Amino acid sequence: MAYTFWNVKTQDINCVNTLSDALNCNDIVSRLLINRKIATKEQAQHFLYPDNSVDYNPFLLGDMDKAVQRIESAVINGEKICIYGDYDVDGITSVSVLYLYLKNFTSNIEYYIPDRFTQGYGMNDDAVNQIASRGCKLIITVDTGISAFGEAITAKSLGIDMIITDHHECQGQMPHAYAIINPKRTDNVYPFRYLAGVGVVYKLISALDIHMKTCLRDDNIDLVAIGTIADIMPLLDENRRIVKAGLEKMPSSPNIGLKMLINMCLTSQNITSGNVGFAIAPRINAAGRMENAQTAVRLFITESGSEASRVAEHLCELNALRQQIENKIYTEAIEIIESHKLDSRCSVLVLWKEGWHNGVIGIVASKLKDKYNKPVVLFSVDENSKGSARSIAPFNIFEALSSLEDILIQYGGHKYAAGALIANDKLYEFRDRLCRCFDSVEDNNACNKIDIECELSEKMLTVKTVSEISFLQPFGKLNEVPLFCIRNIKIAGVFPTSSNRHLRLKFNIGDKSITGFYFGVNLLDFDYREGDLVDIVCELGENEYRNIKSVQLVVRDLRLSENQLENYRSKRLFCDTSDEILPSMLPSRSDIAVVYKYISKRFSDGKRKFNIDNIAGIICKDSLVKLNYEKVYFSVKILSDLDIVVSDIDDNVLEVSKIYDEKKVSLYDSALLMSVYEKAGVKFGN
Repeated sequence: MAYTFWNVKTQDINCVNTLSDALNCNDIVSRLLINRKIATKEQAQHFLYPDNSVDYNPFLLGDMDKAVQRIESAVINGEKICIYGDYDVDGITSVSVLYLYLKNFTSNIEYYIPDRFTQGYGMNDDAVNQIASRGCKLIITVDTGISAFGEAITAKSLGIDMIITDHHECQGQMPHAYAIINPKRTDNVYPFRYLAGVGVVYKLISALDIHMKTCLRDDNIDLVAIGTIADIMPLLDENRRIVKAGLEKMPSSPNIGLKMLINMCLTSQNITSGNVGFAIAPRINAAGRMENAQTAVRLFITESGSEASRVAEHLCELNALRQQIENKIYTEAIEIIESHKLDSRCSVLVLWKEGWHNGVIGIVASKLKDKYNKPVVLFSVDENSKGSARSIAPFNIFEALSSLEDILIQYGGHKYAAGALIANDKLYEFRDRLCRCFDSVEDNNACNKIDIECELSEKMLTVKTVSEISFLQPFGKLNEVPLFCIRNIKIAGVFPTSSNRHLRLKFNIGDKSITGFYFGVNLLDFDYREGDLVDIVCELGENEYRNIKSVQLVVRDLRLSENQLENYRSKRLFCDTSDEILPSMLPSRSDIAVVYKYISKRFSDGKRKFNIDNIAGIICKDSLVKLNYEKVYFSVKILSDLDIVVSDIDDNVLEVSKIYDEKKVSLYDSALLMSVYEKAGVKFGN
């Protein structure tokens, strides 16, 4: 996704120098800390080395004392306890962590996770009745329950006490449960409200530890970290301490199932939040998306090595199947968007189709959000339509859904990720009203902005810099992976990967040669070639080959260098307004034919948008001809003038909507062609 606005942050150089001296660190690290509003040595040490000072008293959470006493009573009296969870990674780890903890005190415990496909999100009365029929007297919900109004009443009528632990937004009144533990309760005095569902479970276990005088809360902190990362919680404050401790424990995790999964999907023992988010979490999630989430719980609670191996392998297989289905839906969604020009017509992309796998549409919505930089809602159409929404700052999708609750059967979620259930005949109304919600947001220009920590020079591109930046890990929400700007860097090579879904780029900057990867961009969509001078936004990474370490880039955005852009803009303005056209700027028949053939070929390959500033250079390099910018620009406009290529130029984007490849026209019919030749004092055809 190309961003319109590059927001390069600036820092006061005196503050940078002061902090660098105090910490004895690279000034890039100081700039990153200052960008995170950390300006003193004490604040920096507190952030970089989180300690127990952010380990808040769990009894500050409302109803915690009631919940602890009720659980203790259930254990003492041998009452059957059921843990009721959600089917995502946060829910799965929540169930697993609480089950493993309570198993130390009672064997009279079970767990229940609803089926995504037959029961849907959250609690349901049928499940509560099933649980009651098995003799359970206490239900503890994890990562769910804050909207279980009817189910709480059902449970009470069946003689079951219900303790709700959740972290989702509260919807006005709360259910009539025995106890409700949620950091987002408006009456809370707890100092940190951004715990994951598994983070709330961790605080419940911490409270039980205190009350029962045990010391078991960190036995499964690695699972707590996985759930926190996967649910994209802010990695600040208490979450940062939890995740840092969990990541440190993972390489030697005593959990046999987690250890097996790590060995199957990671080659390095250096486990980061990125590894968890891109390799471990998707495999856990695959259980609930493709089959049943209880499969993943079995992985984490088993004591059998053979079962752990079998389940971990099965999760990897489910994840591979998920990827196949995801790619198919992604391709179909793009075809719908492009064929109906929804990207230019709609401020929010709302798509629906029968047969779309409702366990996968959330991932596809997230990928489409990244590609088009717009909020996306995808619905799987059945008797009703189940939808997954993903949004971008500053558009709060949960609040938007709240404003549409009159046409929704059910909804829930977070600020930037949510789900909804709607009647099929309400889909068009939903789309139109949601677009109006987005259009009413004052600062929706911020949606097309990418934040950049600072600019980097050639001398800063060292392995030592990469190593020092890693001190800020774990990265995640509100402590994002740092993005940097490098200007005037020359493309020295463009190589598609074996899947042709990504690019490997070679850059030259000064005396350095650096490799970069541009994920999600293929050669067809890449409007640059070897020799182009560009500015890039990138992450800094490290590559090791034959024990030699080097800097490696992950490109997030790329554009022509400012000097080159200004040159093209001037030429474009000249072509559009000047009466002093030179003969060397006039396109011949063969020039126009070359431009037509290039656009037509790319259009048939599926390309609809072209970079008008760089199109001349690309045509010359790909077609092995010599054409200047003016000849190509006039050729594009002449083809449009003749309605052979139906296109529109908006700023630097040439968008082609149709090509008439069999239309017979005479170039003499182009008023623009005749006009530019007349301005140059040359007769066309001579």
